[in-house]
Amino acid sequence: MYRILAMERLFGTGGREICEKVAERLGVKMYDKNILSEAAERLDVPAVYIKDLEETVQGSLLFNLYQTSLGGTGDRKNLPLSEKVFLEEKAVIEEKAEKESFVILGRCASWILKDRKDVLRVFLYADTESRIRRTMEYEKTDEFRAENIMHKNDKRRHDFYEAHTDAKWEAKSGYDLCLNSAALGIEKCVDIIVSMMKN
Repeated sequence: MYRILAMERLFGTGGREICEKVAERLGVKMYDKNILSEAAERLDVPAVYIKDLEETVQGSLLFNLYQTSLGGTGDRKNLPLSEKVFLEEKAVIEEKAEKESFVILGRCASWILKDRKDVLRVFLYADTESRIRRTMEYEKTDEFRAENIMHKNDKRRHDFYEAHTDAKWEAKSGYDLCLNSAALGIEKCVDIIVSMMKN
Protein backbone atom coordinates (compact mmCIF):
# COMPACT_ATOMS: atom_id res chain seq x y z
CA MET A 1 0.00 0.00 0.00
CA TYR A 2 1.26 3.45 -0.91
CA ARG A 3 1.58 6.06 1.85
CA ILE A 4 2.86 8.95 -0.25
CA LEU A 5 1.91 10.43 -3.62
CA ALA A 6 4.72 12.30 -5.42
CA MET A 7 3.52 14.07 -8.57
CA GLU A 8 5.33 15.88 -11.37
CA ARG A 9 3.33 17.55 -14.12
CA LEU A 10 3.37 19.60 -17.26
CA PHE A 11 1.97 23.09 -16.79
CA GLY A 12 -1.75 23.36 -17.44
CA THR A 13 -2.62 19.74 -16.63
CA GLY A 14 -4.48 20.40 -13.38
CA GLY A 15 -1.84 18.88 -11.12
CA ARG A 16 -2.56 21.13 -8.17
CA GLU A 17 -6.30 20.50 -8.32
CA ILE A 18 -5.78 16.75 -8.57
CA CYS A 19 -3.33 16.69 -5.67
CA GLU A 20 -5.64 18.76 -3.49
CA LYS A 21 -8.56 16.43 -4.20
CA VAL A 22 -6.47 13.29 -3.59
CA ALA A 23 -5.17 14.68 -0.29
CA GLU A 24 -8.71 15.57 0.79
CA ARG A 25 -10.06 12.11 -0.07
CA LEU A 26 -7.21 10.37 1.72
CA GLY A 27 -7.30 12.70 4.71
CA VAL A 28 -3.62 13.62 4.46
CA LYS A 29 -1.62 16.83 4.09
CA MET A 30 -0.57 18.25 0.74
CA TYR A 31 2.86 19.78 0.37
CA ASP A 32 4.21 21.99 -2.39
CA LYS A 33 5.55 25.51 -1.80
CA ASN A 34 5.21 25.07 1.96
CA ILE A 35 8.27 22.79 1.77
CA LEU A 36 10.21 25.88 0.68
CA SER A 37 9.05 27.78 3.78
CA GLU A 38 10.43 25.05 6.03
CA ALA A 39 13.72 24.97 4.12
CA ALA A 40 14.02 28.77 4.33
CA GLU A 41 13.38 28.68 8.07
CA ARG A 42 16.13 26.09 8.55
CA LEU A 43 18.54 28.20 6.51
CA ASP A 44 17.46 31.32 8.43
CA VAL A 45 16.69 33.11 5.17
CA PRO A 46 13.35 34.84 4.44
CA ALA A 47 11.37 32.65 2.02
CA VAL A 48 10.60 35.67 -0.17
CA TYR A 49 14.31 35.91 -1.08
CA ILE A 50 14.56 32.34 -2.30
CA LYS A 51 11.09 31.79 -3.74
CA ASP A 52 12.32 32.12 -7.32
CA LEU A 53 15.88 31.01 -6.62
CA GLU A 54 14.95 27.44 -5.66
CA GLU A 55 13.94 26.60 -9.22
CA THR A 56 16.90 28.33 -10.81
CA VAL A 57 19.71 26.25 -12.25
CA GLN A 58 23.42 26.86 -12.52
CA GLY A 59 24.46 29.08 -15.40
CA SER A 60 21.48 31.41 -15.23
CA LEU A 61 21.89 35.06 -14.30
CA LEU A 62 19.80 34.73 -11.14
CA PHE A 63 21.79 31.69 -10.03
CA ASN A 64 25.08 33.57 -10.41
CA LEU A 65 23.77 36.69 -8.68
CA TYR A 66 22.76 34.68 -5.64
CA GLN A 67 25.94 32.66 -5.21
CA THR A 68 26.83 33.24 -1.62
CA SER A 69 28.17 31.64 1.51
CA LEU A 70 25.75 31.45 4.43
CA GLY A 71 28.05 29.62 6.78
CA GLY A 72 27.30 26.11 7.95
CA THR A 73 29.54 23.11 8.19
CA GLY A 74 31.38 20.70 5.93
CA ASP A 75 30.88 20.69 2.19
CA ARG A 76 27.74 22.85 2.34
CA LYS A 77 29.56 25.92 3.64
CA ASN A 78 30.55 27.32 0.27
CA LEU A 79 27.65 26.02 -1.81
CA PRO A 80 25.58 28.55 -3.77
CA LEU A 81 22.33 29.42 -2.00
CA SER A 82 20.26 27.63 -4.66
CA GLU A 83 22.03 24.36 -3.89
CA LYS A 84 21.58 24.84 -0.16
CA VAL A 85 17.87 25.41 -0.72
CA PHE A 86 17.53 22.19 -2.72
CA LEU A 87 19.48 20.12 -0.18
CA GLU A 88 17.37 21.52 2.66
CA GLU A 89 14.11 20.83 0.81
CA LYS A 90 15.35 17.30 0.12
CA ALA A 91 16.04 16.79 3.82
CA VAL A 92 12.59 18.10 4.77
CA ILE A 93 10.89 15.74 2.28
CA GLU A 94 12.89 12.72 3.46
CA GLU A 95 12.12 13.44 7.11
CA LYS A 96 8.40 13.80 6.43
CA ALA A 97 8.42 10.51 4.50
CA GLU A 98 9.65 8.76 7.63
CA LYS A 99 6.88 10.20 9.79
CA GLU A 100 3.66 10.64 7.83
CA SER A 101 1.52 9.96 4.77
CA PHE A 102 1.12 12.92 2.41
CA VAL A 103 0.71 14.20 -1.15
CA ILE A 104 3.52 16.29 -2.64
CA LEU A 105 3.50 18.27 -5.86
CA GLY A 106 6.84 18.83 -7.61
CA ARG A 107 9.99 19.53 -5.58
CA CYS A 108 11.73 16.58 -7.34
CA ALA A 109 10.04 14.39 -4.72
CA SER A 110 9.45 11.58 -7.20
CA TRP A 111 13.22 11.31 -7.54
CA ILE A 112 14.13 12.10 -3.93
CA LEU A 113 11.84 9.28 -2.73
CA LYS A 114 12.50 6.91 -5.65
CA ASP A 115 13.92 4.11 -3.48
CA ARG A 116 10.89 3.95 -1.21
CA LYS A 117 8.34 1.23 -2.00
CA ASP A 118 5.53 3.16 -0.29
CA VAL A 119 5.63 6.09 -2.74
CA LEU A 120 3.39 6.29 -5.81
CA ARG A 121 5.23 8.39 -8.40
CA VAL A 122 2.89 9.99 -10.96
CA PHE A 123 3.49 12.14 -14.03
CA LEU A 124 0.61 14.20 -15.42
CA TYR A 125 0.47 15.23 -19.07
CA ALA A 126 -2.05 16.42 -21.67
CA ASP A 127 -2.15 17.63 -25.25
CA THR A 128 -0.91 21.15 -25.94
CA GLU A 129 -4.29 22.56 -26.98
CA SER A 130 -5.98 21.41 -23.76
CA ARG A 131 -3.16 22.80 -21.66
CA ILE A 132 -3.34 26.18 -23.38
CA ARG A 133 -7.11 26.35 -22.81
CA ARG A 134 -6.69 25.51 -19.13
CA THR A 135 -3.89 28.07 -18.76
CA MET A 136 -6.03 30.76 -20.44
CA GLU A 137 -8.81 30.07 -17.96
CA TYR A 138 -6.55 29.82 -14.91
CA GLU A 139 -4.40 32.85 -15.75
CA LYS A 140 -7.30 34.89 -17.21
CA THR A 141 -5.31 35.69 -20.32
CA ASP A 142 -5.25 35.27 -24.10
CA GLU A 143 -3.98 32.30 -26.08
CA PHE A 144 -0.62 33.82 -27.03
CA ARG A 145 0.32 34.73 -23.46
CA ALA A 146 -1.03 31.43 -22.11
CA GLU A 147 1.22 29.48 -24.46
CA ASN A 148 4.23 31.54 -23.36
CA ILE A 149 3.41 31.00 -19.69
CA MET A 150 3.04 27.27 -20.30
CA HIS A 151 6.36 26.90 -22.13
CA LYS A 152 8.22 29.05 -19.61
CA ASN A 153 6.97 26.99 -16.67
CA ASP A 154 7.60 23.65 -18.39
CA LYS A 155 11.18 24.70 -19.15
CA ARG A 156 11.76 25.89 -15.58
CA ARG A 157 10.47 22.63 -14.13
CA HIS A 158 12.40 20.53 -16.66
CA ASP A 159 15.67 22.40 -16.04
CA PHE A 160 15.30 22.32 -12.25
CA TYR A 161 14.53 18.58 -12.17
CA GLU A 162 17.35 17.61 -14.50
CA ALA A 163 19.87 19.91 -12.81
CA HIS A 164 19.27 18.26 -9.43
CA THR A 165 18.66 14.63 -10.38
CA ASP A 166 20.17 11.94 -12.56
CA ALA A 167 16.84 11.38 -14.32
CA LYS A 168 14.87 12.80 -17.24
CA TRP A 169 11.85 14.80 -16.10
CA GLU A 170 9.37 13.39 -18.67
CA ALA A 171 10.80 9.86 -18.95
CA LYS A 172 8.01 7.34 -18.30
CA SER A 173 10.50 4.97 -16.65
CA GLY A 174 10.81 7.42 -13.76
CA TYR A 175 7.17 7.04 -12.73
CA ASP A 176 4.78 4.31 -11.65
CA LEU A 177 1.85 5.96 -13.40
CA CYS A 178 1.47 8.49 -16.23
CA LEU A 179 -1.97 10.03 -16.70
CA ASN A 180 -3.41 12.12 -19.52
CA SER A 181 -5.58 14.55 -17.57
CA ALA A 182 -7.21 16.00 -20.70
CA ALA A 183 -8.37 12.59 -21.91
CA LEU A 184 -9.37 11.24 -18.50
CA GLY A 185 -10.62 14.39 -16.79
CA ILE A 186 -9.69 15.64 -13.33
CA GLU A 187 -12.12 13.47 -11.36
CA LYS A 188 -11.13 10.26 -13.13
CA CYS A 189 -7.45 10.99 -12.47
CA VAL A 190 -8.31 11.49 -8.80
CA ASP A 191 -10.28 8.22 -8.72
CA ILE A 192 -7.41 6.26 -10.30
CA ILE A 193 -4.79 7.70 -7.95
CA VAL A 194 -6.91 7.22 -4.83
CA SER A 195 -7.68 3.64 -5.86
CA MET A 196 -4.00 2.88 -6.30
CA MET A 197 -3.11 4.55 -3.02
CA LYS A 198 -5.60 2.41 -1.15
CA ASN A 199 -4.64 -0.94 -2.72
